[in-house]
Amino acid sequence: MRIYKHVENDFDDFKRESLLPHKFSENGPALAIGDVNNDGLDDFFVGGAKGEIGELFLQQQSGSFTSEQRSLWAVDRAHEDVASVFFDADKDGDLDLYIVSGGNEELLQNEYYRDRFYENLGNGKFVKSQNALPDDLVSGSCVKTGDFDNDGDLDLFVGGKLIPGKYPLPASSYLLRNDSSSGNVKFVNVTEELAPFMANLGMVSDAEWVDVDHDKNLDLVIAGEWMPIRIIKNTGTKFIDITEQSGLENETGWWFSIASADFDNDGDMDFMVGNLGLNYKYKASMEAPFEVYANDFDRNGSLDIVLSYQEKGVAYPLRGRECTSNQMPFIKEKFPSYHDFGIADLSTVYGAEELKKATHYKATTFATTYVENLGNFKFKTHMIEGPVQFSSVNSILIEDYDKDGNLDALLSGNLYQSEVETPRNDASYGVVLKGNGKGQFSTLYPSSSGLLVKGDVKNAGILRTQDTDLKRIVFAKNKDGLQFIEY
Repeated sequence: MRIYKHVENDFDDFKRESLLPHKFSENGPALAIGDVNNDGLDDFFVGGAKGEIGELFLQQQSGSFTSEQRSLWAVDRAHEDVASVFFDADKDGDLDLYIVSGGNEELLQNEYYRDRFYENLGNGKFVKSQNALPDDLVSGSCVKTGDFDNDGDLDLFVGGKLIPGKYPLPASSYLLRNDSSSGNVKFVNVTEELAPFMANLGMVSDAEWVDVDHDKNLDLVIAGEWMPIRIIKNTGTKFIDITEQSGLENETGWWFSIASADFDNDGDMDFMVGNLGLNYKYKASMEAPFEVYANDFDRNGSLDIVLSYQEKGVAYPLRGRECTSNQMPFIKEKFPSYHDFGIADLSTVYGAEELKKATHYKATTFATTYVENLGNFKFKTHMIEGPVQFSSVNSILIEDYDKDGNLDALLSGNLYQSEVETPRNDASYGVVLKGNGKGQFSTLYPSSSGLLVKGDVKNAGILRTQDTDLKRIVFAKNKDGLQFIEY
């Protein structure tokens, strides 16, 4: 296998938005896994950052991998590949490829954010399809396949992550219906028709298609930053956001990942949702939420970001006088000393009326969470105890790793993109949670699990090999090489 390393382009998100909590230009690489040449072995695609080539690796009978069609992927090296999926779009028996373009480098509606579709012509040979996708240009986060209209082909949910340069304003997400016919792949944006609320839905990170209520219609569960875990019911003719009745309406966090499985063996699908973790400088609870306000506080025509935390029921600005005044110079005039700024609460700094006009979100939990499905679209959250809270969780892989008949979970992540006043999230080395079949989990430490994954993991997946008793987990890391672990 050609030695692969993800190389990130040099872009300073903070130069444009100095008060961002973390970068959004380093959310790759994308990772897609599937048997693209139908030889019984899983292959994978790993995406490139802006200016770098994504690569398709085909697994050989020996267990090694070869890089294929580099010239094809090189044509689209100008995009930032943040998510991808292999699926059979045209029902011809082979896996095609959808790649989500994301990042923060260009402004709204730039061609940079165009997603791409590659048709598999057979034997793992791909060609780019120019007209398969609608003309949507959103900085995305995820693409999830599911036959939401029950017509026998796979449709798509595409999550929008952000409006570039306008944090934390909500991005739009999309439902793409598969209207492909023989020899012609075609996806149509039906969001306005079926789910108009997905316009400006939020800063989506991940999603899962799940038939929550066993009515044979795929429902949608969506996770994102500054969002509750959203429950979207599919009635068969349209989608309805029923989050407010789900018991999850106040569970707002920086959700980065989600996975579904029947962890408690009661016949319905539960969820595990990855969050920022409890080891970061930022803290959040129902009683003392972590908050963000966005408004043109200094009236210079640009959006200003204000993060706040609570102490004894009083909200204070999170960022210091120096960083804040670089974005809003009036701060230095209003507060001549660091002491004056340090003792001022949020309303004193920005004014209660100006805060009321702002876009405003609260985070009430940063804990990675197990969500129990109680039935009838009701859910209960359980904070997962232990090392899983040491850092942010970007990937959740569900499998019965120890073959005891109960589903386990492998979680990985970290967040190296934090703002200058906050140390990065880098304490995760991967965590194995052993399930007991009753919705409870115990942590397997590296000494017993053998799992040790360093770095800024953005995506991970499981590869089948020629040996039916042997599988590989591949971890795709930002600014780093791939890591493989066998089990």
